[in-house]
Amino acid sequence: FSRFIHMVRLDELDTMLAGHGIDVEDWRKHTECQSPLHEKHRLVKWFWEVVSEMNVQEQEDLWTYVSGSKGVPPGGFSALTNAVGESQSFTLAKSSTTAEHLPVAHTCGFQLELPPYNSKAELAERLKR
Repeated sequence: FSRFIHMVRLDELDTMLAGHGIDVEDWRKHTECQSPLHEKHRLVKWFWEVVSEMNVQEQEDLWTYVSGSKGVPPGGFSALTNAVGESQSFTLAKSSTTAEHLPVAHTCGFQLELPPYNSKAELAERLKR
């Protein structure tokens, strides 16, 4: 271990353990939508537009909120697993709350519940809180 610690810098070790940045297209590709949401639903479209417009830190903060983990596993979003090692996808679901509420994350299941926001701007503001 002592030889290894002299071979890498702290920022390199952080990248090895937690990844670097979020590949939004990979995230989108490995996302499921829970009915009544679907890929063309306005909340889903707005979500991906907002995430794409976020800076790297905001994307990483959102993923940490959703997953409870810093960074994406090696292999990207296709490599997400639950507590017992079974493959699992990130899921967008519609919340039964009102638009006054914030999105709710279920970290064990990589699920984000989105309230019925009335605009992309409202969704963006709530995701960045």
